[in-house]
Amino acid sequence: MSKPQFSRLAHETEFYFLRHGNSEANSAGIYQGRHNSALSALGREQASQTGGWFAEHEITRVFCSPLIRAAETAQIVTARVDLPQPETLDELIEIDIGVFSNMAPDEIQQRYPEDWKQFQRRSWEAVPKAESIASLRERVAALWERLIDEANAGEHRRILCVSHGGFMQWIVKATFGTLDHWLPLVKISNCGIFRYRAKPVDAEHAYGIWDIFNHRALNGSAEADLSRLG
Repeated sequence: MSKPQFSRLAHETEFYFLRHGNSEANSAGIYQGRHNSALSALGREQASQTGGWFAEHEITRVFCSPLIRAAETAQIVTARVDLPQPETLDELIEIDIGVFSNMAPDEIQQRYPEDWKQFQRRSWEAVPKAESIASLRERVAALWERLIDEANAGEHRRILCVSHGGFMQWIVKATFGTLDHWLPLVKISNCGIFRYRAKPVDAEHAYGIWDIFNHRALNGSAEADLSRLG
């Protein structure tokens, strides 16, 4: 896959990405994947505080993963500052982590000891029934194409997507064209905010920069980061 075609943009656009708030499964130290887990009280507080940060950023389009923890985060964020209602976008769903879904590391090591060892070396590519790198390449390409089309169609200059820590790794990687391996990883905290600013230069070239990277607009008790993948 080549990098997203930001040269197709009709205007400079800011793409915001937000990981959901702390979930009940995060608090329990469980790998979630596509297992549905609601936000914890901490996660709801994180989402509310994060919503306040978006008050000054004039978001005109909001998308979210269909999983409960992301959809609930999006609803809290948008309600806090009267942003547009979030629209579910299937491409933003978390990666499928196969047989490790909805299990804590200790349980995984007991039930799948050899797969756990291979996971330490090869990440999710080694886990039975987990989403493949080939699938992730295809999905992230479709996501960026959709977002570029949305920016152009409605002249949206600031778009927010609420997603998950695993898939957001690939959203970032795609802008660098590095989609052959899981590593290196970037830190993506609960309610971590990312922003990619893209500006078309001509028919073949564009300027792009990640100028906000895992920013957390939190204080007090909401600062806790108990996240597991998902």
